[in-house]
Amino acid sequence: MASLNQFKLKINQDSSVCLVGWSLRTQLIQKTTNIIYKSDADYIDSGSVGRISNEYKALLQQQGWTLRSFPEGDRNCYNFNLKANSKYLIRGSFVYGNYDGQNKIPKFDLHIGPNKWTSVKLEGVGNGSIYEMIHVLPQDHLQVCLVKTGKTIPFISSLELRPLNNNSYVTQSGSLIAVSRVYFTATPPFVRYNEDFHDRTWIPHLDNQIVSISTNLLVNTSNSYDVPQTVAKTAAIPANTSQPLTLDWSLDEINAQSYIYMHFAEIQDLEDDEIREFNITYNGGQNWYSYFRPRKLKIITIYNPRAVYKVLDLLQLETDQDEVSAMVNIKTTYELSQKASWQGDPCAPQIYRWEGLNCSYPDSEPPRIISLNLAENNLTGTITTEIFKLTQLIELDLSKNDLSGEIPASFADMKLLKLILGDALNPTVKSKSKKVPVIAIAASLAGVIALVVILAIFYIIRKKKPRRNAGEEELPVIVKVKLTFRLKNSRLGLKMVEADFRRPHVAVPRDNNSLHHGLRHIVELLISIGRPVENGNFQFKEFSV
Repeated sequence: MASLNQFKLKINQDSSVCLVGWSLRTQLIQKTTNIIYKSDADYIDSGSVGRISNEYKALLQQQGWTLRSFPEGDRNCYNFNLKANSKYLIRGSFVYGNYDGQNKIPKFDLHIGPNKWTSVKLEGVGNGSIYEMIHVLPQDHLQVCLVKTGKTIPFISSLELRPLNNNSYVTQSGSLIAVSRVYFTATPPFVRYNEDFHDRTWIPHLDNQIVSISTNLLVNTSNSYDVPQTVAKTAAIPANTSQPLTLDWSLDEINAQSYIYMHFAEIQDLEDDEIREFNITYNGGQNWYSYFRPRKLKIITIYNPRAVYKVLDLLQLETDQDEVSAMVNIKTTYELSQKASWQGDPCAPQIYRWEGLNCSYPDSEPPRIISLNLAENNLTGTITTEIFKLTQLIELDLSKNDLSGEIPASFADMKLLKLILGDALNPTVKSKSKKVPVIAIAASLAGVIALVVILAIFYIIRKKKPRRNAGEEELPVIVKVKLTFRLKNSRLGLKMVEADFRRPHVAVPRDNNSLHHGLRHIVELLISIGRPVENGNFQFKEFSV
């Protein structure tokens, strides 16, 4: 039995995947094409499965009976691991079928990665809409997203991927949105797989200005486009041989750049003294091709970047690929699929940036992740090494979780990183060198070490106190102490504590903000003038920065 369902983590050029909204990992064999449709459950972790009303089932093939809707979150995305620079035909099908009993046709957007593909417009409750794109993958993954734009709920009936020859459908830039794909026949069947190896849908097209001709002979279709024999064996000629053969298409956008691909083969037996030769023009007589001669029983494909595929420029760059992979692995490791915003590209577009992330957006370069806040997410286990792939990270908040184990020594190489651990973390610091001992950090770090450090500071201040001159004012001092530990030549900042205390025998002029640096290899001190403390010699509180 013919099958297009050979999708694995690494997809090869002879495979593709068809998805339909089933919760169980079952399969469906489409009767007319023998295409195997499988559940989408392995490629998305959100959404609810639904079924169209029974009254519409007779109008549709079985793969259109089910769907997946997305009542939660603004953006919900399918995720595929594929191969960068590969070209795919991507087809989304949408049949509402009053699955929710509301008789209210939804409106929403369809995105490819961080870029808008189209606004989904449904033609009726039972009728479906199909959107098709030819897209070259810029990275080793693909995301197709359903985006909420109003009060109605996005949904999808099926999502299909078909690999194409990279030398076909070449554009100067952007991806291609299919407007029409037609062939000329006196009989009206659609052409799909397995007649078309790539499962393109060819729609029969005839009008009273056209006469269809055909041949029973085999046509050589061995070029990058793999035109199916059913299509190649038919052709159109003008009904009035003294008039030109005219084909019309309408585009939604007048100024949209578009491509038309035309396939020619001479399929009639011409007399020895006959030659078929013609000019091809567009938009009222602008010349495209002069004195064109089709070849006998051999397909020639020509195209012009002017006028049936519309170009979609994907201007928003995707987040750096290594960082996308890291965030997906972090999401999996810590079981964060319940975070509604963690769908699609982590940074782009900015309006759908993942919760807890801040990103930089350099000109003409992929966005980069610069901060990650995972506080209060009930994280357990160890600190994942995937975090080190976020090489531009300057702040990481892991506080108020239940992590354990070692603090990876690689943190020491991230010299700009501000690491926030908090009381919920009880790890050890793993040294890169066996000569450097492992430092145990107790959960009572602020309550024990901070007290010792503050008393040491107080001792130094008392020891170094100057003689008080007349007119100098005794002032309380607020000292902020940042506890740090050294690993080789790098410093790993772990905790900040703040202490307020009186120094009844130490006078500090208001313009003096210096302090003895005898403990600079252990603590970093900042001093400023503050309000008097009303009770006690000193008090301290813990806080993270």
